[in-house]
Amino acid sequence: MQQNFPGDLRLLKAQDETTRIREDLRDLAIRSCFSLLIVLLVLLLFLRSWSSSLVVISTIFFAVLLALNFFGFLGLGINLLTLAGFALGFGMLVDSAIVVVENIQRLRAEKLRGEVGDGESGGKGERESGRQDEGKKGQIGDSEIAAKGTAEVSVAIFASALTTVVAFIPFLYLTGELREYYQSFALAVCASLVASVLVAFTLTPTLAARLSFHRKKTNSTPSPHSLFTPSPFQLHYKRILTYIIRFRWAVILLALGMFGGATYIFLKEVTRGSPWKWGEETYIVVWARLPTGAQLERADAIARFFEERVVGQSQVERVFTRVSAEYANLRIAFPPAAQFSAYPLIMKEQLSVLASRFAGISIGVYGFGPGFAIGFGGSAPQYRLRVLGYNYNEAKKFAEEIGRTLSRHPRVREVNTSSAGWYAQGESFETILAIDREKLPAYGLTVQAVMAQLGAYLREDFTRQEFIINDEPLTYRIKFADFDKFELQDLFRMTLRGERNQPVHLADIAHIEERPTQSMIARENQQYQRWITFEFRGPWKLGNRYVESVVKNTHLPPGYKLEQPEWRWGNVEEEKELWKVIALSLLLIFMVTAALFESLKQPFIIMTAVPMALIGVFLIFWLTNQPFDRSAYIGVVLLGGIVVNNAIIMVDHINQLWRSGMERREAIIVGASDRLRPILMTSLTTIVGLLPMVVAADKTGLW
Repeated sequence: MQQNFPGDLRLLKAQDETTRIREDLRDLAIRSCFSLLIVLLVLLLFLRSWSSSLVVISTIFFAVLLALNFFGFLGLGINLLTLAGFALGFGMLVDSAIVVVENIQRLRAEKLRGEVGDGESGGKGERESGRQDEGKKGQIGDSEIAAKGTAEVSVAIFASALTTVVAFIPFLYLTGELREYYQSFALAVCASLVASVLVAFTLTPTLAARLSFHRKKTNSTPSPHSLFTPSPFQLHYKRILTYIIRFRWAVILLALGMFGGATYIFLKEVTRGSPWKWGEETYIVVWARLPTGAQLERADAIARFFEERVVGQSQVERVFTRVSAEYANLRIAFPPAAQFSAYPLIMKEQLSVLASRFAGISIGVYGFGPGFAIGFGGSAPQYRLRVLGYNYNEAKKFAEEIGRTLSRHPRVREVNTSSAGWYAQGESFETILAIDREKLPAYGLTVQAVMAQLGAYLREDFTRQEFIINDEPLTYRIKFADFDKFELQDLFRMTLRGERNQPVHLADIAHIEERPTQSMIARENQQYQRWITFEFRGPWKLGNRYVESVVKNTHLPPGYKLEQPEWRWGNVEEEKELWKVIALSLLLIFMVTAALFESLKQPFIIMTAVPMALIGVFLIFWLTNQPFDRSAYIGVVLLGGIVVNNAIIMVDHINQLWRSGMERREAIIVGASDRLRPILMTSLTTIVGLLPMVVAADKTGLW
């Protein structure tokens, strides 16, 4: 197309979302490689075996291929939502394989100790006799060990994966916008988990047995003392667990106190309900609205006025301009290197000063994107307060008084007591021509005479005259020939004629002013609303504290109140629907564990992991000063399915020991100690697998 255009005409892409998507995919690939490397190091640290570590790592590649096949079967495309779900399941892909490999390695170590006549005994009753029987037989091969090790943990692995999958089932029944956000994400997570379980039950034990057979043929059998010898950490853990069981009520009260304290901090300090942003650009919008009936040339001249002062600057990438008869809009984009610098803020201030030179024209300068975000968010004004009352004029008076109070704070800028609410574009202004009646007699003028002379220049008129042609009345007005080119700024230079035909400058008897006005009248429960918007130049948390103090210390008469409405990323019905889904997810997790363990007491014990995990969630959001937004809700749902996995693995093993004849207290201590290493491994691999996704990542992105 460019070849067919004249030489001075170019075709440019105003916006290209594929560039951002390609950057996200490239960044995701690099971070995934780092995650894989860190997971391998964690496995080597715990398993102390290259072969076992490679068995676990290999499951990732096969699980990924299998999950992609599930994507095709479910009709899922590769987009940011499905990739996000796939990446969140990345750290969990190895969990099932870790539990299988660790249990196989533990059984193999017990067999080796029995064959060499090691005198250690790790348990009592049937646990000890079982080891002695295996030592006596000595005929159990690696294939049988792999099958037995997989069978012992099959119920725990199946339950762990199923609890995570069922946590997302209610999201398939969401409606509206929430369905678009959550359905493909939930399906992607479930597909990756199902793939990991299938690989863990089939490929993982096969590779574990095969590598063990190969090690036998090469006479590289490791020493039994190098495998599963209780570490000092495990011994200390047993001692600590003994004291915890002895003083269990004190520990329970301590845990409840920690949960209550973390919940209080979360509700008090953490900001909730911010928009879900995936990497917005930093840009400035200059928006001008001309009076009704303005000419296109005038709007174009205003746009060119700002263009000439912006285009060509080194820190400006592009300027997009749209002009109509009564509106002009400029979008100023910045290169990536300048988006987080002070330059966008400086330019916004400079353009605001230039905009103040125009009278009779409503011009607003707004900054959007992460470069203008202080803490989080996107655009100015940052804060909005609302005055409610049953009298419109009184509500307006109180709003103006509060606005004057806000203006006295050195960090507060751009106070507007006539805002239209959440959207700055809804603001409007009116132009006032105030005539000084006391000065008119000195020139022999009246208000009517002044308005009559002004009417010849203005497009609108306040009088009309008629004459009759062929018995038909005809209305007419008398105008100057160039009245349609007359602009409001020309009033400053306008000259009238006095009673004795002397020249009188309009500026000598009147003045023009522009003031904001509310573009709509809104009521809530029959109470008038008056909005106050302003910017706070400083940290978000400091701004929150200042606004809270203003609301708390402002006392209005009965029937009037000042409040700070919460911004909601969805309507109330959507939020209620989401909370119902979260509650249903937890209920399904409880039902699944109750069915698998055939008990109501044990699932309750397992579910206590959820509030304990929320302690860390609440404190992390508080310490990092991050908003609890839509992606955080997804994290809580995912958390409900994940945190119970460790409890399921531990409770299942304790049940096995208890059923084998071991005393309950000892079964708890031994079972928890046996499962300490796989729990640490699965937790660390999940954590370190996600760390590259969040460390040094774009703060406006999903991670």
